[in-house]
Amino acid sequence: LQDKNLVLNPLKCELAVKQIDYLGHTITENCVTPTKDKIEAILQIPEPRTLAQANRFLGSLGWYRRFLPKFAEVAAPIHSVTNLTKPNRRKFKWQASQSNAFHQLKQMLTTEPLFLNFPVDDIPVILTTDASDLGIGGVLQQEVNGQFRNLCYHSQTISPCQRRYSTIEKEALAIYKCLDRMRSLVLGRNIIIMTDHCPLCSIMQKSCKNNRVNRITHLIQEYNIDKIIHIRGQYNCLPDYLSRYTKEPFDDLFDIDYGLASTDQSLSLSPTPTNDINNSS
Repeated sequence: LQDKNLVLNPLKCELAVKQIDYLGHTITENCVTPTKDKIEAILQIPEPRTLAQANRFLGSLGWYRRFLPKFAEVAAPIHSVTNLTKPNRRKFKWQASQSNAFHQLKQMLTTEPLFLNFPVDDIPVILTTDASDLGIGGVLQQEVNGQFRNLCYHSQTISPCQRRYSTIEKEALAIYKCLDRMRSLVLGRNIIIMTDHCPLCSIMQKSCKNNRVNRITHLIQEYNIDKIIHIRGQYNCLPDYLSRYTKEPFDDLFDIDYGLASTDQSLSLSPTPTNDINNSS
């Protein structure tokens, strides 16, 4: 600390403790969980009657949605009445479906195993992804002593334009989005990617005839991807679930379509021809 000219306030330090509460989370040597007092505070929130109250309730869960892989599905009825444009905000209606979602979300906070493990050094991380017609999803894990430990969940909807992507483009998009959102956990680590779309397994070794997939391949070059492995769809349950029951997308830092506007392929809204997909494998 002295070498780096850092100064600590002794009154704000806790040293040699087995766990500590920080920014609404309880951090131990093995995992991170929401603090009990924050969960209790959320449980005390009364049922919303206005748009502002509904938004505040969803906002209070924002820190903890990464602990709940089913959050997007359960919260969907509330999102449907809060995701309103300014002229339509007076149309807010809180009905039975929203009330059921409200109480189910509270129940999940008391019944789900609310913890995520910390990554272990020198062990590859495993990113399993999937895409559906409405969204993408993924789960980041590590295999430690024969057991899979969950490190992070991610799911989000895709834009109307992205919904018109071909299958290989959506599946590649799922890989890129998950790596981007899990960047702090995966950057600098060896990564194994598992996908149920076989043509993607070779995109790191050879160029694909699909320009959009090539663009995504260039964007993920900064990661240490050891290999991309095909997994049969029947074993890809959780990412498939997350891709179908999604949350709203984040703003993108990079546009994967940048520079493709002049190509014939990017101007077409029809899916990539089947022979192009087959040739990419």
